[in-house]
Amino acid sequence: MDIPLLFNVLTPSLVQREPRHFQGLPPVLTNSVDTRIPLPPGRILLISRTSSGIFLYRYTANGGYAGDTWHANVDDALEQASFEFEEDLNEWQDVPEGVVDALVFVQARMQYG
Repeated sequence: MDIPLLFNVLTPSLVQREPRHFQGLPPVLTNSVDTRIPLPPGRILLISRTSSGIFLYRYTANGGYAGDTWHANVDDALEQASFEFEEDLNEWQDVPEGVVDALVFVQARMQYG
């Protein structure tokens, strides 16, 4: 079960970033044929604790999946987010205890402040 810990709503960037996350196998596993599909850019970041470790999830503003990465600890996840999103990051905020669906919670915060 995921336990959401932190969230961040990115400032929309004026810089067009190259896709960093893809659906599908990397070319090294497909005889150098790149059949991957780029995932959309993330706007909502969630850091969650799972039984497998810490995950940094990325979602579009409308809740579409935009990738995830595994991390050994929260600090590593924060560092990865900082590397990927640089100046688009805002202040990380705690997901309140008892929130059942962190993504829905963040989307509501975006819509209603």
